[in-house]
Amino acid sequence: MKTLNRRLVAILSVAIAVIFTVLPVSGQEGLSRWALGRPSLLIDMPGNPSGGGVAWAEKSIYSIFPSAWSAEGSGVRVEVARIYTAKSPTDLLAEIGQKVTVPMTPMGRGQLSGREFVNFASANRIAAVIGNDGGVMGGASWVVMATFKDAAGRVLAGSIFEGIKVEREGARHWAIRSLGPTFLASELPFELTKVPSNESGRTRYESSFDGMDVRVTDETPSAGSSFDKETTLKNFIDGYRGRVGVTDFTVTREKYKLDTRDGDLVTMTFKRGGRSYRVYDIAFIEKQRAVVASIQIDPNRTDHSDTTSRILRTLKTTINPVFGWKTYDVGGKGLYMDLPVAPSAPKMMGSVQVYNSDTPLAMTEIRQLEVGYPSAHDPDFSAKQYFEMQQALSANQKFELQGIDKLLIDGLEARLVRATWKNGQAVNKRQILTIYGYETQWIVDMLASKETDLYMERVMQSVRVRVPFPATAVRQSFGTLGASFIVGDKRLEPKVTQNAADNDFAREESATAQIDNTILAVYEIVFKNQAPPIIDTRGQTFIDGFLRGLSKAAGLTLAAKQRDSYAINIDGIEGRHIIYDITANNMKPGAVIQADLIILGQDKKFWTATVITNYEGGLSARYNRARILNSLRVGM
Repeated sequence: MKTLNRRLVAILSVAIAVIFTVLPVSGQEGLSRWALGRPSLLIDMPGNPSGGGVAWAEKSIYSIFPSAWSAEGSGVRVEVARIYTAKSPTDLLAEIGQKVTVPMTPMGRGQLSGREFVNFASANRIAAVIGNDGGVMGGASWVVMATFKDAAGRVLAGSIFEGIKVEREGARHWAIRSLGPTFLASELPFELTKVPSNESGRTRYESSFDGMDVRVTDETPSAGSSFDKETTLKNFIDGYRGRVGVTDFTVTREKYKLDTRDGDLVTMTFKRGGRSYRVYDIAFIEKQRAVVASIQIDPNRTDHSDTTSRILRTLKTTINPVFGWKTYDVGGKGLYMDLPVAPSAPKMMGSVQVYNSDTPLAMTEIRQLEVGYPSAHDPDFSAKQYFEMQQALSANQKFELQGIDKLLIDGLEARLVRATWKNGQAVNKRQILTIYGYETQWIVDMLASKETDLYMERVMQSVRVRVPFPATAVRQSFGTLGASFIVGDKRLEPKVTQNAADNDFAREESATAQIDNTILAVYEIVFKNQAPPIIDTRGQTFIDGFLRGLSKAAGLTLAAKQRDSYAINIDGIEGRHIIYDITANNMKPGAVIQADLIILGQDKKFWTATVITNYEGGLSARYNRARILNSLRVGM
């Protein structure tokens, strides 16, 4: 196979590609279930939806694919649009009403898949606006409208709206989360949301993402009654078996022990509407309580199997549920984290802002300080130095260092110091997370007892950072993977190459730009057969070839030495972020140049972004690097 190196000499430019997915999911009488967009809105449609045909939804000038769909059949026309807006669902409903010349004010409100929604109905129209996913920067709202002519059409439209579900949007933040306020907890990419219901004694929680569902049912029997495990399990199984359109149903059952609890693992496979499904039910059924966690996947998708393995591998019981926490903006400089209680008002200790969020068995201190390192920094040294300083200040407590983990948090380097300390006979834990922003440094210092060990996991795993962007900033998508980031206030011009005669490459797309003291290069190859593995040696080969091209163009010699390598997952797409120290034959003494190589891969696609930062550019150089790496998304 040809190497990638010769392809890099002529680097690079990139085109827009907004992910557009329309997949049939399942069928029932008169309707088919579809997943529109990515992340998806799941909806039953009369007939096959097509892109466009929605006059009231303006198509983005940056999108070559539709963000609106329509379908018609059985006397009902359904129109769906995904809209990026800062407007509330009420205001967006009013705006749509103006466009169709039908004044619309909310007739109902509620929650759908954890999002706020409002709806409207008239003699021949039903409309609903589903707000964006709370806390997701740049998230989208959905508008669904159905028109009909008679009572039968109204009934069909009503059933369509009752079945709508929306997948979670935004970057996955894998963190330990309780499955509702139950005794079960596991690592999940999103929080479960409560399903509104009037059912007595039964509470449901759910989260949908990447075409799969995680659901939990927590149920107590009616007064004077108790659960029979065999009957309860049979009812759960028959509920799946009896769904309209289900065929080829099989079920297996085995004993399942989790910590000190005994349960059952029920695995069901079936087909519905031409698609295959697998459902794992982990059931803990006692006489006075039944807790069942369900994971529904497509058994043909490797990513679904990998996600399920991670959830089951990290499943555990907990005394103190990690549920109902809120995400807080701590300090107003871009740090967000999940905490059980709101952080206190800041205290000033010299030039450091200090926030506290304490519970009886866990204490969290967040320090925020402005840093002025003129060039690069040494995260390993500074993390260990801070721990040793804290050790010296805590003469009455002896902390034992367990290790220092290297992390990336939203494209920013971070270090997690893990330590233990004794309080009498109890061995407790301390963790110190330091995040190195482009001008702000955050230190999250937490102490926890063994009873709240999961609290510490959740806090540290939930930390994320958002770099502020100016109003003129442009988000641009590159390649067919749908990866995008903020490029600045000017769009990059792409170069696309497609050669049917090429035996290896089906498509290439590339772009380059120089932003102040930063060089940005984006490159995607779609292979005809198999994409290369995403490993460090491949990254070194790639960066060496890229630097040879730059060296030739600039008349100097550039070389890269790998400093760190991290596995990353951007909105469900696996990859690596590799950091290199760059040397040049004409560098000034003390100068620092760094290269960040991001590699993402899916199927036959191999996507890269290279950011080379000359730290002599000071704050501007650090900001440009952080802005690009921090805003990387897939599926926009």
